[in-house]
Amino acid sequence: MLFFSQMVDDLINKGLSEDASAESEMMMDMMEEHDEDQEDVTQPEDNSPQHVGTQFQPHCLPAASQTIWYRRHIGVQTCNPYSSKTKGTQCNLPPKPEIPQLGQNEMSKMTSCTQTEPVLNTSSSVQCCLIGEPLVFDVAAQETDSSDDEMQWEDNDDEDYLPSSASEDSCSDDDEPEEDWVTMADETYDKRPEKMRKFIVFESCLRTLMSVCMVCCQPANVAIKYIRGTLVVMQATCPDGHLREWYSQPLLGKMPMGNLLCSSAMLLSGCSPVKAVNFLRAINIVTFSKNTYYRFQRLYILPAINRSWEYKQAALLKEVQGRDVTAGGYGRCCSPGHTAVYGSYSVMDLETSKILDMQLVKVTEVKNSYWMELEGLKRCFAKILSSGVSIKTFVTDRHTQIKKFMRDDQQEITHYFDIWHVGKAIMKKLDKLAKKKCNRQLTSWVRSVVNHLYWAAASSGGRAEECREKWLSVVNHVANVHTGHGDIFKECAHGPLDDRDWIKKGSRLHKEFKEIVASNGLITDIGRLSPVAQTYSLESYHKVVIYFAPKSVHFTYPAMKGRILLSVLHFNENCKRKQAVTKSGEEQWTVSYMKYGNGNAITKEVKTPITYGYVQDCLVEVMKMREEFPTMEEAAANMEKINSNLPPNVCDGFEKKEKAAVVAARKSRFQKGAELAKSWAPERKGKRIRKPSRRLMDR
Repeated sequence: MLFFSQMVDDLINKGLSEDASAESEMMMDMMEEHDEDQEDVTQPEDNSPQHVGTQFQPHCLPAASQTIWYRRHIGVQTCNPYSSKTKGTQCNLPPKPEIPQLGQNEMSKMTSCTQTEPVLNTSSSVQCCLIGEPLVFDVAAQETDSSDDEMQWEDNDDEDYLPSSASEDSCSDDDEPEEDWVTMADETYDKRPEKMRKFIVFESCLRTLMSVCMVCCQPANVAIKYIRGTLVVMQATCPDGHLREWYSQPLLGKMPMGNLLCSSAMLLSGCSPVKAVNFLRAINIVTFSKNTYYRFQRLYILPAINRSWEYKQAALLKEVQGRDVTAGGYGRCCSPGHTAVYGSYSVMDLETSKILDMQLVKVTEVKNSYWMELEGLKRCFAKILSSGVSIKTFVTDRHTQIKKFMRDDQQEITHYFDIWHVGKAIMKKLDKLAKKKCNRQLTSWVRSVVNHLYWAAASSGGRAEECREKWLSVVNHVANVHTGHGDIFKECAHGPLDDRDWIKKGSRLHKEFKEIVASNGLITDIGRLSPVAQTYSLESYHKVVIYFAPKSVHFTYPAMKGRILLSVLHFNENCKRKQAVTKSGEEQWTVSYMKYGNGNAITKEVKTPITYGYVQDCLVEVMKMREEFPTMEEAAANMEKINSNLPPNVCDGFEKKEKAAVVAARKSRFQKGAELAKSWAPERKGKRIRKPSRRLMDR
């Protein structure tokens, strides 16, 4: 069960009424009578835990409870002094009829638990708090003396004491890590629903906590009234008729707040709802169904993500206004091959590595899946340019349709090609050629040829003809010819070289190598290689997209768009993380061994931790959406307006058939063969059996 911290505070502290003082006086009379019977008991010193041999169990406590009455504060944390602590269920009763009035000094010495009234003594354990100083009883059926396995808290008189860790003597190797016990001060907890802490509580512990009436301290019958998703409503009734009803979490109208926040957290963290729900059900944590998640996703969460992105995109476009932007674009399909249903196109500011815009295109909006990338680019340009942003340079891959679009419709923008995409295509062809048995000599040149491509583009400064001549010089270079390359680049720029495995000029391998590196299409595109910026950041961004929207899972159009927008928000927030440093100020590095380099070691920077500020922003928008549309009907009406222009589904153009007819016509291949063989059986005995031909059986 999921519990909000505020509701736990209400469970512990709420319930004090005007009759509490009268009930407390009755309990104090019982204490005084018991104190007279214990006059001969030796009192230990003030600073030591109090342990006495006599036990007393009043009639108003549950039979399972063991209660020990003391003249001073015992067993658990006390107000004067703090002698020891425990994690059991507690009830603080007053030792005197007169209610003490605590001053400012006494208030500052109270423990760091959330308090709804200043006169209540609370601790970090589960307590049933009444007015006055503590008189302890243990609701759980345990032995009075602490066993060796029970965790004992250290004594600490500091007014800011927090039970962050156990003492070294009592902790074993099987205890939880120390950081799991560190908590925040309860006085400063955030009351906003999305910020408030939540806890997982076992049903037995909750029933134990409510087993005593908060008014008369009599045993109470505890029952679960109803469960709605992560919400549980408890009822406790005592013999005197005191009825108490408690909700484990706040409500937004009639909606449990935990259901909405848990559904939001599943999507915002990139989880699969099926796996998340199965995880909770595996350990019997009460939760909502998958249908409830999809309803929240459609009505509240996805609109909140779109709204959060619109706010951040408007601020981002405003930042880049007034300067010439060097942008890069790249498309991504939802599945490999030519059967993709969705295609997303993203435009990035290559100077800041932030996504300026993302457009999602469905295959039903264009001729086929090949046209989705061009349509996405057109929509991105329409959005960015209409916002007053000036794009001076645009870097993409060598997509044929995009080259034509930039040449005809965007002539004022300089269009470059990303070097990595061109080098990757060349490397694939050279690797394929080098795998032939007679061409093993080319293997040692593949990496050098790709590096030469980067050098030719970087050293040419955008001059197309110079870049082409530098690139074509590699044909002579591999044959140990280093002069006479062209009119602009006449000879190689390197110095003397050692003897290498040169390729003989005019040989069959040299001719095949020249056909690859000097093809007409490649030579035309070589002159437009980007010397200013590359799109490798877009490749990193697409790794984030795969995390939120994996290609192996199909999503609806709104869900796919929402998940890709989440990847945009995540990437924009963390794209400029700095390199992590040690405590001494040294930069942190990690070493990786690459498979393609035969295990060559390369170094990578260790970045600072990832932040998730966008998640909290989206949760705030989810709560605002619920306040704006407090009922499901209103939220559904709003979504009908938003989704009125959704693209049609792929199967909308197909002819629909009755399900029963399709099921009746279903036959397996083995079933067809058996029925066909049966139809050829003789009608009477003694007739010669004629077997069907293989051609008929295949039908």
